[in-house]
Amino acid sequence: MHRCKGACIGLEPAEEYNERVEAAIESFTYEHGSFVITGLGRRADEKSIVVVENGRYLGFGYVDETFTARKLTDFKEAITRYNDNKDVQQIIRQYLRTKHKDKVKIFKAAA
Repeated sequence: MHRCKGACIGLEPAEEYNERVEAAIESFTYEHGSFVITGLGRRADEKSIVVVENGRYLGFGYVDETFTARKLTDFKEAITRYNDNKDVQQIIRQYLRTKHKDKVKIFKAAA
């Protein structure tokens, strides 16, 4: 790819390399590890949910508009599971960059 700056042979200082690695890792991680995104459903009487746990997309589903949940487990029980992949991760990160913060419920990591 011709992007090597020679860190392994001393052409690039370790500090610069480490900064680039940290920036790369940060670009592929979420600000919060576990969260749920809620949105419009297929009909007026439902809403959609997308679940991410510990940085991994678990899946999505549709629930009645009156659905309320207090724990991440409640949301996990309401989704259909799908495989996590780079495309869905990119879609979620792009969504999180928009002004939809009120549609994101954050869960703290289990102790």
